[in-house]
Amino acid sequence: MLNAIPDSGRLEGILLAASNILLESQTHLGNDYQMEISHHYGLDNFPITGAIIINLINRSYCKKFIILSPEQSHPTHYHKKKEETFRLLHGDLTVVLEEQAVKLGLGDSLLVRPGRHHSFSSQGGCLFEEISTHHYSGDSYYLDPLISEKSLHERKTIIETPFFNRYLSSDYTYIKEPK
Repeated sequence: MLNAIPDSGRLEGILLAASNILLESQTHLGNDYQMEISHHYGLDNFPITGAIIINLINRSYCKKFIILSPEQSHPTHYHKKKEETFRLLHGDLTVVLEEQAVKLGLGDSLLVRPGRHHSFSSQGGCLFEEISTHHYSGDSYYLDPLISEKSLHERKTIIETPFFNRYLSSDYTYIKEPK
């Protein structure tokens, strides 16, 4: 693991929220993936700023699933090498690309070329896929110095596949939070 979790209750809530979105969207991961909790301002602020990133393929091309909880956002950043296409699979997603807000509908996609500043957010929670060129570790450049000064180890926590798969088994009940 890149980063130790100081509060297992907080981790439990994050993983349950992620599994709820996967179950609600009927998305199956299989066993060949890596999950990371991206917590730019720390785990205490994860419900507001962060994302669950599920790395599925990273070859000359890359595929990821990204989960945002309700009212969560991912901060403005850009990539020097990577070109990305985001495609909404479930929920609602707004991408701010070079200060222009783009609301994606289910099945809509948006191309983000290298060097373009972008962020994303969801009001009700979402699952979207990122299809891109190869992902290079350290190729995300954040505009906020409070994030850019942190190492990857300080802002990412890796969740082992067998551990998260417990949340997707029939032993766990889908929990829908009241509105």
